[in-house]
Amino acid sequence: MKTKAVFLISLLLFVTLLCSCVKIRIPSSWFGGAATETESEAEEEYTGEVKAPFYDGAERYAYVTLDAEQKQLYDKILDAALSLDEYVSITDTKAAEYVYNAVFFDCAELFYLSQTPGFDTGKLVFNYVFSRSQINEISTGLDRAFNEFKTTKLSDGMSEYDVFFTIYTYIINITKYAFDESDLFEENVFNTKVYRAMCAAGPLIDRTAICTGYARATQYMCQRLGITCFTVNGRGSGGLHYFNIVKLNGEYYYSDTTWGDPVGQDRSKDYLTYYYFCTTTEETFRSHVVESVIPMPLCTATECNYYVRNGLTADTSAEIAKMAYAAYKRQESEIRIKVDHEKLNNVYSEMKAAINEVFVNNGELNVKFSVSKSDGPSLISVFFK
Repeated sequence: MKTKAVFLISLLLFVTLLCSCVKIRIPSSWFGGAATETESEAEEEYTGEVKAPFYDGAERYAYVTLDAEQKQLYDKILDAALSLDEYVSITDTKAAEYVYNAVFFDCAELFYLSQTPGFDTGKLVFNYVFSRSQINEISTGLDRAFNEFKTTKLSDGMSEYDVFFTIYTYIINITKYAFDESDLFEENVFNTKVYRAMCAAGPLIDRTAICTGYARATQYMCQRLGITCFTVNGRGSGGLHYFNIVKLNGEYYYSDTTWGDPVGQDRSKDYLTYYYFCTTTEETFRSHVVESVIPMPLCTATECNYYVRNGLTADTSAEIAKMAYAAYKRQESEIRIKVDHEKLNNVYSEMKAAINEVFVNNGELNVKFSVSKSDGPSLISVFFK
């Protein structure tokens, strides 16, 4: 009996060693317990190394606003998140929460991070919204999308403005707004499709996104091309909304890629607009609210505003009427002109009479048109029917 017992124990030890070498799971029932999933089996989905890329070619907006001690913690959190660590050790929860916020909104590469971390005694705990295999798949897809964009859409000698304009129009043109995922987001219901629509993968891989995804894709492309860009969280039209701060030619502007891609009431039509392409703080705050804990710069520059840049500004209804007539002769269906906000209502009230006068004086007697104004971006639009 003793010899038999020794033999059985030796055999069991040999089988255990063999299985550990070839990664065969031994049911725990062999040892008198119920069979359960082991940690190694749970990770069989992806066993390779995962380290997300960080593109260090652009200044990170939030990082620059931090003091020396905060920057050290920022680097610590960033490195741990890129390595997919479980947590980082901290001494001050409030300080860590602030710096985590800076890292999260600074880095579109960290698409797999939850906006809200967990906290345990002396620890900031990372919440990852994708599995390791999903992280690798998305990282690869984003890299492929970026390289395709760079190869096909950009050329040598483009200015920062031209690059950012190309990013803005590209994302709008390839992306459909994800209404189903948006509804789930508003209801605080999250799944893989919602998380993909919330990050750069939405526009750049799936071609569908909610506002967070539009902003993150814009930021991702900018940062890989050396342009400082930050995702701003806040509100727009009363609901939760995400948009960007971008630095062009040394000046900061707000920009909202989502609102550059509006749809009709029946959701069947897409439009590309420049209402909120490189706007000032004053213009943006007429319709947007910033809730970011990171302090935002005061944006006063207008040089890179789409309408200013393209000479689509006017001070009087007579000027706009002449510009509208020129657009009509070019067979354009509409024209939008930026007006000083203090003059907007007065100019708008005079528009129909001013346009009629110009068209009649040029022998155009049966032209049908409509006029509208947009208070936020302070625009007057003329549409030809």
